Amino acid sequence: MKKWLILPFVLFVTVFALLNCGKAQKPEPRAGISLRAAKTSESPVVDGILNETCWKNAPTGNFHNNTGGGEPGKTTKVRIVYDDSNLYIGFECQDPDAASTITGRDSPVSDEEYVAAYIDADCDSTTYVLIEVAPTGAMSDAFVVTGKDGSETKVLRDWDSDRLRASVSVYGGGARPGTDDRFWTVEMAIPFKDFLTAPHTPPLSGQRWRADFFRVELTGAREYYAFAPTESGSFHKPGRFAWLIFGE
Repeated sequence: MKKWLILPFVLFVTVFALLNCGKAQKPEPRAGISLRAAKTSESPVVDGILNETCWKNAPTGNFHNNTGGGEPGKTTKVRIVYDDSNLYIGFECQDPDAASTITGRDSPVSDEEYVAAYIDADCDSTTYVLIEVAPTGAMSDAFVVTGKDGSETKVLRDWDSDRLRASVSVYGGGARPGTDDRFWTVEMAIPFKDFLTAPHTPPLSGQRWRADFFRVELTGAREYYAFAPTESGSFHKPGRFAWLIFGE
């Protein structure tokens, strides 16, 4: 074979092998756990207060202990709505002390209390968007690339959702550690244009993505909650994510 043909041939064989290897290792979709995202004509105001009609009418997802050990110590709920431009996520977190000292964009939010959304738009279980928000309103976004359902995970913190919005309301003494609180709520608005792997944006009615939602609580021992528990010490288990189903 001529030398100028060897390199393209080798590249073709290598890519073919990697693609087929990836297909063989791709985790099977998780059955039975899903949350419906409700289409809304009334876009919520992203102020951290879940008082619009669209939130009240949206299906509710209840959290569990992430290790699968029963109900969490603090009630946590998530709701999802969307319009033609954004995916909106609302969290409600019962908390006697909504505590964080983290502030600023792209800060180490996960060092203290926070909630998180993991969104796998193309359901490939290897790439997904990660958004984390603290009780202080500090926010971090990243694009995650992983293999073999959570092994060799790379969290690309340089990735930014430029038009991402998030707001928090703390009902009580505030986000400072040691205050008396009752609960805190979060609103996120993630532009559909940032889901680069999505097959269609906005999603078609009946279309399904993979997603999961998490919370870390620090009142007492560090606790890990999830909508669809990964049943491990890591949230980065995309094969365990739930279905996010779009439709009115």
